[in-house]
Amino acid sequence: MAESTTAASPNRSLSRSGGLLLLVSVGVGNAANYGFQIVTGRSLGAQDYGLLGGLMAVATIISVAGGSFQTAAARAVAAGETRPGRDVIDRFSRSAIVAGLVVTAIAMAASPLIGIFFDVGLLPIFGLALLIVPALLSAIAAGRLQGAHRFGLMSGLSAGLALGKLAVAVAAAVIGVGVTSLMFGLALSTFAGGAIGLWLARDIGDIGFGVFSADVGRAMLAFTLFWVMVSADVPFARAFFDGEEAGHYAAAAVLGKAVLWLPSVVGLLVFPRLASASVAGEGATGIMRRAVMLSGGLTVVGVAGLYVLGDPMFRILYGEEYLPAADVAWRIGVACIPLAIVNLLLYERVAHRSNRFLVWLGVGTVAELGGFMAVHSSGSSFALVLVVSATALLGALLVDRAT
Repeated sequence: MAESTTAASPNRSLSRSGGLLLLVSVGVGNAANYGFQIVTGRSLGAQDYGLLGGLMAVATIISVAGGSFQTAAARAVAAGETRPGRDVIDRFSRSAIVAGLVVTAIAMAASPLIGIFFDVGLLPIFGLALLIVPALLSAIAAGRLQGAHRFGLMSGLSAGLALGKLAVAVAAAVIGVGVTSLMFGLALSTFAGGAIGLWLARDIGDIGFGVFSADVGRAMLAFTLFWVMVSADVPFARAFFDGEEAGHYAAAAVLGKAVLWLPSVVGLLVFPRLASASVAGEGATGIMRRAVMLSGGLTVVGVAGLYVLGDPMFRILYGEEYLPAADVAWRIGVACIPLAIVNLLLYERVAHRSNRFLVWLGVGTVAELGGFMAVHSSGSSFALVLVVSATALLGALLVDRAT
């Protein structure tokens, strides 16, 4: 029987070796991801970079929708809900492919409308649509490895995907191609990463349910709404700001939201523990308290760094053209402080198979999008909408959790 058919000991998910491997992976992955942003920002210029930023924000939402598949897969493996088997593509993966192809077809059919919103032709939208299935498969592979506490392989997969993304950016810059070729190149590299990840996780056991199960639906709705809140500002900036200002805002969002990525490791580490505790009927108040303190502390330090070092960071990384982004970046970072805690609360609620929190998450997302449409005078106004929306959502979730 596959080793994941028995729920793992809670302490394994928080082992020092697992945490260290994930930290190293996040370090490599973030360096590669920000290398991608810097290389493309310099090679494309502010106007085209604003378009790429909007497309990549949508790609982030797609990958996080796939992240719900990762969460469901990790929970199934950690809770011992798999069956013996060594299929590279199990039932869960097959159903994800079908669902992804349906969404891809819908996105391509809607590409004229999406193109109007982004003020761009059809080909970049097609490239974005082709990312959907590879992103889902990569997420499922990562979730299977996460649930089995194979943090070394999971870390290697994550870092490899990010390095592949950077390689695409460097190749595009050297050849001198634009946004369309970048999007098609990203789809190809992500597909390769997903295939390798599924092969690495082939012996963990088969997940016998499909993507339309309650666990998957709950996680998908939760984390998709969350990352819409985190990412929607960039495509809205593309829609409401002129080309150069949209490019500056996209750069500010890249560095401003960088403070959220390291705390996200905490959520990855604690989720298998939360899932195991839920199955065993145990409480996890202590680990949540420590996770909240660590995540909050990391984001506060990150925001302080942006406030103090913003100008030289943008001058060195992006160049003089992007200096106006420095004052907006730390303001976006402030919004990431409550968002980091919200992220942890979502992992906890999903692990406990709760549903009521989804109402507050939906209300918060709609309110934020309405704020962007109503208040779009500058990048600082968008940052203010982010801060207010994130803080209000955190308060609502804490009250809901206590009742």
